Amino acid sequence: MSAVPAASHFLPRETRVLVVDDSPTMGSIYRQLLRGVGVQNVTQATSGIEAIEACALTQPHVALIDYQMGDLTGVELTRLLRSAPDSPAPDLPIVLITAHASQAVLKEAIAAGVDAFVAKPVSAGALAQHVRTAIERRGRLAAQRKTALAMNAG
Repeated sequence: MSAVPAASHFLPRETRVLVVDDSPTMGSIYRQLLRGVGVQNVTQATSGIEAIEACALTQPHVALIDYQMGDLTGVELTRLLRSAPDSPAPDLPIVLITAHASQAVLKEAIAAGVDAFVAKPVSAGALAQHVRTAIERRGRLAAQRKTALAMNAG
């Protein structure tokens, strides 16, 4: 019998999640975990290029990005999303999924703009909690930026 996630782990059904992993199998696993916590709208991308295109098309609320991929690392993709002049999602909340949770990787990821981390193996509850954390953190950062812009304009 599989464990049922606690009510606090459920996410709003309308949450749009982009899963970026070069392994379609892992992408499917994350999709199932997300469905287990209430998320129905999951888009999968298997490369950094697909992820950028998917951001433009689906406007996700959050992205789950694997650290180790073929074309880009999750940190490199985060940097592109955060700083490319033509980025379709510079403020997208990002959760980095990694089996390489070393201090060096975490520091690099934080500097690139990752909002939360999940270490493999991943549970549905942990995934939901980190998605929620990333969305809340990015929302606070956007509000701070908006306040700073208003103060500078006045």
